[in-house]
Formats: sequence, C-alpha cells, structure tokens
Amino acid sequence: MNFDNSPRLPEDVMIPSSSGDRSKTIIERQGDLLERSLLDSIAQKDEEAVVTFLENSGKIKILKEKLSIYELSELLGRLIDTFGIGSNSVIEYIFKLSPHQESVALLLLDADYPATTLGRLLDKFENLSMAFADRCLKQGIGIDTLFDSIKNFRVEDQPELIKKVIESEMSDDPDEVATPPFYSTSSRIDSLMPFTPEIAETLLDTPYQYCITKHLEELKDHVDEDFLLHLAKGGCSEHLLVYLIHHPEFDHDLIIRTGLASKCTHINDIHFLAYRLTELQVSSPEIASFLIRFGAGDAVLLQRKKFSALSEHDLIFTLLERDTYYYKKIFQFFSQFSEATKKEILAYYLCPKHYQHLLESIKFIDASFHPMIAEAMIGIDTPSLISHIEQFIGVNKKDILEKILAGKNYSSIIDVLDLFPSLDQNALAHRLIDDGKDKILVDQLGKFRGLELAIATQLLTSSERATLLAEKPLAQIFGSEASAIIAEYIRDKYPSLLRYGDTTPSLLRHCHELPAAFGLFLIEKNSYIAILRDSLINFRREDHEAIAQALLETNGSSSPFSHLDQLELGSETTAQSLKQETNPFTLLHKVAGVIDRLAEADKQALHDHIAENTMLREGIDFIVLNQAIMDFRQFDRLHASLELFGNFPPFSEQEGEKMLEELSQLGFSYQASHLIACMELVGYSVPQEKKKQIEMRAVEEKQRRKEREPQRTVPSQPVNANDQLILFYVNTYIEAHTPPQQMIDKMYTELGIDLPFRIRVEVSDDRHTANREHQKLFEWLRCYCVYAVASELKHQHDVLNLGQQSFDHKRPFGSIQTGPYRYVLLPRIALAQDVEDRPSFNQDDEHYIDHFLTFATEEEIKEYLFRARQRFADEGWSHFYGGEAWEQIARSTLRTWQQSDWPRDVLIDHIFDLEHNTGMIFDKRPDRVQAKNNSMKAFQDFKAREHSLEEWIEQVKDSTESTKLADRLVERLRSFHRREQKINETQKRYVDFLSTIGSKKT
Repeated sequence: MNFDNSPRLPEDVMIPSSSGDRSKTIIERQGDLLERSLLDSIAQKDEEAVVTFLENSGKIKILKEKLSIYELSELLGRLIDTFGIGSNSVIEYIFKLSPHQESVALLLLDADYPATTLGRLLDKFENLSMAFADRCLKQGIGIDTLFDSIKNFRVEDQPELIKKVIESEMSDDPDEVATPPFYSTSSRIDSLMPFTPEIAETLLDTPYQYCITKHLEELKDHVDEDFLLHLAKGGCSEHLLVYLIHHPEFDHDLIIRTGLASKCTHINDIHFLAYRLTELQVSSPEIASFLIRFGAGDAVLLQRKKFSALSEHDLIFTLLERDTYYYKKIFQFFSQFSEATKKEILAYYLCPKHYQHLLESIKFIDASFHPMIAEAMIGIDTPSLISHIEQFIGVNKKDILEKILAGKNYSSIIDVLDLFPSLDQNALAHRLIDDGKDKILVDQLGKFRGLELAIATQLLTSSERATLLAEKPLAQIFGSEASAIIAEYIRDKYPSLLRYGDTTPSLLRHCHELPAAFGLFLIEKNSYIAILRDSLINFRREDHEAIAQALLETNGSSSPFSHLDQLELGSETTAQSLKQETNPFTLLHKVAGVIDRLAEADKQALHDHIAENTMLREGIDFIVLNQAIMDFRQFDRLHASLELFGNFPPFSEQEGEKMLEELSQLGFSYQASHLIACMELVGYSVPQEKKKQIEMRAVEEKQRRKEREPQRTVPSQPVNANDQLILFYVNTYIEAHTPPQQMIDKMYTELGIDLPFRIRVEVSDDRHTANREHQKLFEWLRCYCVYAVASELKHQHDVLNLGQQSFDHKRPFGSIQTGPYRYVLLPRIALAQDVEDRPSFNQDDEHYIDHFLTFATEEEIKEYLFRARQRFADEGWSHFYGGEAWEQIARSTLRTWQQSDWPRDVLIDHIFDLEHNTGMIFDKRPDRVQAKNNSMKAFQDFKAREHSLEEWIEQVKDSTESTKLADRLVERLRSFHRREQKINETQKRYVDFLSTIGSKKT
C-alpha cells in the first residue's frame, strides 16, 4: 500500500519498528495474498465477498499481525467509500481488526470524512475520550450526536460531556420557548451505568438535578442530610420520598418541607405524596397545607387524621372549594369533626346548590341534626325532603306536613301524596277549595284517591270544568258508583257537551258502573257509537244485554264489541256480535273466550256464516295453520277454532307431516310440539318415538327461554358493501393460496424445514386478522338481511287482494292481529314473557327493525324469518316484489341465525351471490349501505377466474372506493406474494436436499 498521503497518527500511538529481517515469512506471504484478495473484492464492490472474508476469524488474525494502524485506517476508509457505513455490518468487522479504535477514529477525522458519516459511526467505538469529543465538535459533529453515544465514552469523561450538553441547552435568547429539562436528555442520563458521584456532582444545581434522586441507592455511601437538603431545594419528587421511607435516620419533616417549598416540585407526584407522607407519619401543617392546595389532599388525609396541627375547618373547606368530588366523601368522616365544624358544614350544604349531596348522605349525619335539616329543607325543596323523609331520624312526618300546609305549599304535598297514606286527602281538597286554590286541585286531581262526591260537585261550576274533570280517572278518584253519578250529573247539567268534543269519550273510558240511561241516551242521539261499543264493559253488568241489543239494531254499528268475554251477554247476542267481525284473527281470539257461552244453534249459525264468507274462511285456514306452528302462546284459540270448525281441518295430514319435519330440522321443537297436539286433535297420527323426542327438546327449549339473552349490538355505522365484498374475496384468495396452519407447523416441527419465524408469525397474524374481519362482516350481513326481508314484506298489502283492510307501515310491531290476516309482522318480543324488564318499543321509530334486532332473542328472529319465508312462498306476488327470489333470501338469512352445516365464509359468499327481483340485495337501506351492483358483479366475475398477482392488485385499485382500504389490501397482497415465494423457495430447497440424500444412498 502507498502511505505517502496517509493521515498522521496521534503522538501517543506507538508505531511498530520497521527494523529487522525484511525477508518475508510464510505468514507475511499469506498476509499479502489475503490483503490483495480483500482489496480486489473492495475494488470490485463485491460486498458479499468482503463480508465473508471478514467473518473468517483466521484471516482476521493474519491481517492483524500484518497490517499497521496506517493500513487499517486506509482499509476502513476504502470500505466506507465503497459500501457506506450501514452496509451489512462491514464496519463492525473492521473495528475488530484493531484495538486502537479511537486512534482509527482520529485518523478518520484528519482524513476529512463528512461529519454525518463520522457521527453515525460513534456507536461502533468504545472508551472514547473527551479529547476525541472536542475534536468531533470542531469537525462539525453536533453535541446532541455525541450525547446520543455517551455510553461509548469513558466513565471518567461522561460528567464533562453531560456538562457541555446542559450548557448547550441553556439559551441566551430571551424569546427561546424551549427550556430544559428535556425528556430525551434526562432519559439518557438516567440510563448511565454506573451512575457515579462525579455525574451527580455535575447535575447538582442544574435543571436535571432531580435525576440524582433516582439513583440515591447507588450513591448511598456519598449521601448525607446536607446532600438531601440540597436535592430537596430543587423539588420534592417521588424517588426522594421513597428513599426517605427506607432511611428513617434523616429529618423527614425538614427535608420534605424544604422540597415542597421549592417551585420545582412536580405536581404530577402530589397524589403519590399524599399517601407516602402519611406513611412517614409527617405532621407538619405546612406540608398538609401544600398538599391540599395543590390537589393531593385525598380522603386518605381525613381518614388517617395525621395533620392534627392543621385546622380541620380549613382542611375540609379547602377540599370542598377545590373539587365537587368531596361533596359526598366528606360526610363519611362527619362523626370525626367537632360540633362547630359540623354546623358549618351543614350550613354550607343547606342551599339550593348543594342540598342534594346532603340528602344523599343523610345516613352519615348525627340524628340530632335531622330535625334542623328537615325544617330548613321545607323552604328549599319540599318534594326532595319528603322523598327522603324515611331516612330522617326523630322527625315526625305529621309535624312536617303541618308545617308545609301552614306555608300553603300545596303543590309540594300533592306531588308526593302516595308517601302520606294516612293523610286525609278530603281535608286537603277542602282546604284547597277554601283557600281559593281549586284550580290547583283540578289540575292535580289525578293524584288524589278516595275523594268525596261533594268535592266533585263543588268543582263542576262550568262546562269547562266539566270537560277537565271528564279527562281524569274519575272511577279511581271518587270510586265507581260516584263516577257514574258524576257522568249523569254532567249529562243533565251540560247535555251539549255529550254531542261533540272529547267529554263523552273521556267519560266512557274513565267512569265505571254507568247506568243504561247514559248509553241509551248516546244511542238515541247516534253519538259516539263506536266508542260506546268499546266501552260497554264500563256499564253495569245487568245493563250489558239491553245496551248491546240497542247497538246491534243501530245502522251505524258495524263492528263487534270489545271485551266480549267479559260482557254479560246471551248466546244469541254474542253470536250476532261475532258475525260482525271481519278480521279472522280477532274472530278466533274472541271465539276462544266465549265458546262455552254459545248454544249449539248459535254455533251452527256462526259456522254457516263463516263457511259462506270465502275470505273469512281462507283467513281462518291460514291463521290456524300458522298458529299451530308459531303462535303457541295462544293455543287456546286454536283449540277453540278446531272445536267450532272441526269439520274442515285447516291442513292435510301430509302437510302436517311435512311441516313437522321441517320444524324439527330448524330446531323449533316447542312449535313442533304444538303442531303435534293440533294433528292429534283432528285425528292425524304421529309416531310416538318422534313425539317423545320433540317433547324432550321442547322442555329444554322452554328452559332456555327463561334465560335472558344479552342485548345484541346492531351495527349502526354506514357500510360500503362494495368494499366489504372486495375485502372478503382478497382475504379468501390469500387463504386459498397459503398452506394450512397445520402444514406450516408440520414443515417446521416434523419435517425440519427451516421456515423463518417471521413467515410463520405473518401467516398466523393474517389469519387472525381475516377471521376478525369476516366475523364482523358476518354479523353485519345477517342483521342487514333481516332488515332487507322486513323491508320487502312492506309490499304485502300492495300485491294481495285483501279488500279494504288497512295497514299502517309505521306501526309494524305486533302479531297478525293488528293487520289483515295474511300479514307477517315483527313479533312483540314476547317469547321470554316470564323474564322481567323486556323492552318496550317506540313503534314509530325510524329504525324499528334495529330495535327488534337489538332486543329479540335468536328464537324470535328465527321464527320471524321462518314465517317470512313461508309468506314469500305464497302465491300472489308480482315479478317486482317478493316471490321465489325473496323466499331464497329469507331461507339463506335463516341459515345465518341457526346452527347451519354451512361454514361461516361459505354463507358470506352465498349472501354476496344472492339477487332479488331487480338486482343484488344491498339496495334496501341507502341511508346506511352504499352499494354499486355493476361494480360488485364485475369483481365477482373477476374472482371466479384465475389471475396473476399484478392483475389482482390492479383490480383492487380500480374497484375499491376507499383509498385507505385499497392501499391496505394491496400491501396485504404484496406481503402474501413475498411470503409465498419464501415458502416455495424453502420447500424447494428441502425437496432438493431430500433428493440429494436419496441419490447418495442409491
């Protein structure tokens, strides 16, 4: 090598003597050859050959004996120039060639290598000196870069480097915002091992002084009380407290007071300090005051009572003013306070702003204060006082009531009348009338019970008052007989009110034991006939027959009576009423309640009437069959209808057997058991073994219904069906081309194929991610499909010839009773009727189907879908709505809610393939689902054929609407491709290896 232009070595580096025998030994000749070989590889930029050479410890040993430090320096320079600093650890191998690492580094500095290059090399050196650091700074390497490698400097030089760093952070610019301490600096200081006393000395009186407290145990041989006080002046920290706890020999109070007085104390540590200080048994009032002022005076301070020198009054009210959290907590320690403080606390709380906290904590307050609190509360919030009155000790409710009445605060008493069962409500009502507060009495009359009739007559001073009273539950307020008298009084005194307005309907609903004269008066005037038929039960039982006959003779009467089973009517009148019923479901319901009352002749007349009415007869056939299958809660209706109409069974024996088999397969054992009962009732045979099996399952199913299912979370965020489809098929494509997990595990564990660990992890992670995404998609799809089925069923009325029956699409809940007989509606969520707190629905809600999906059991959802599937299979649908396509959609949706033989991903694929009469099924909820039929079909056609990876990537980019999702899927595909290549390559090497062994054996 030519060293004419080589950089000069430092003076303290020893140069090997060049004197001696110049004849080359074998080792020298080997060194020449190795050197020439290495230089050739560098010249040819053959990085792999260079690394292979440097990994050979034998060659390294020969070179170390041959090369001087000059030659090492030049070799290092050539390597950096040729391969760069971070190239396959080339530099790391070179550093192992020489023990004079800093000398090599200084040579590089002299050779004018770029500062950035040298800065990146610092982590490669060891035991660097401060002199080297100074040279680096002059060369342009920043102090921060040097500090990043502080562990590579000699321990004795580290304090000086820290000092330079801190000095560089202290800006002279008054506008400079960033001031130390900085987290990055303190974290590097904290990581130094060992943390020497010299480092601690350097950090004293600097912004990083608190770092010393983290290393006090390491410095314990150099720590005394003066040193701790010096540290405390820089702020009181958690680490200092911990050290004090384990070292009781120091003056805790003095050190902590000194620390808390410092403006540098870390407020984030204060809550911790509150607990630690009580462990130290510190009793200084200055410490307590500081903690309370800055937020660390937790309830633990009250509980432990360690701050006796501090006034409890100041402690409590400082806490209250600082945080409303203590409004309730403070009363848990109420008994520990002095009497004077207790009175001040009560005075603080007895105001409109805070009294609720006091009432909620009344049980903690001394009983001697209860009467005073109750009296004060009368003027603040009487209803709240009364609602908590049972918790007050030594307070007479009667005395409180008298004080409230004396103040004429009548409204407060009326609001909570039910809390005073012994109160004379008649006396209160008379008092209101006498004080001219009769308007309050009329407005609040619904809250009274058991009033005298005389009070009603005193209030009925005008037709307006009569209208107001009619709206109240008069039978509950005055009693049944009195309510009838009031109704008669209004009819006699204000007869015009009964001909218009809401007075008559209100009286008919709210009065009981009405006389026949009242009803006949309305019939004579032909007023409110329909309401009268619904309210017949509120008349005297002995008058039911007479009023019913009069109603049946009225031309305007065209509907049956409500509550027919509770009316006192004869057989003929009952049959006449039933003949006016046009809704088959209601007819069956009413027949079930009065079947025992009907004479044979009237049964026959009713039977003939139904047989002549084709629509009614078909409706009964349809409902009896569906009721046999689904509506097991109303089995008595079915029994009654079969008894009355048994000579034309609603279904054939073959239909019953087919339906029984299908119900069994779907798991509807409870319904199947009722179908068996119906079949036996009409004389059909059922195999005893099958009957026993179904009945056993029905018992288990009934038991499950008693266990309330958790509330279901229905996806509510907008969904792009197009993107979800692409996500699903990209995942399935990757899964189809990836070996199963069992095979990958076998390759590694049994076959010994050295498949990289990273590949195995990536495969596992991708599978978990895909499984999570598919499960989320599946939950959304099955909920959406229920919504789609329910939406399509709205067209029932449009495509069926149902006469003049009406249906309100905004009120879709309930059984078939609420609409025409062929309607399939959402059930009333009543299967688990013995479970308490089943939800009630707002039937007018825009997303009522979401409510159904949220609260319905899986059994209720499956039954609804089963009935919907039957409904779509009926005749009468046009080619635009319902029919065979929707029967298939309902059938597939039902599979997603039951234990199907189809795997989850097969079901998802099947649903994506479903189409209704005018396209794919994702157009039923445009407010929450975005879908493009053409784009989705195009992608399905694409995935059905074989394509290259690049074609998949291009299709994903073109079809995915979300750019973020497209990028994620493309990266997933590329990652899969790299992984696939690695797996195939590893498998091929293994196969080649086996082939080689086999050939050698032969």
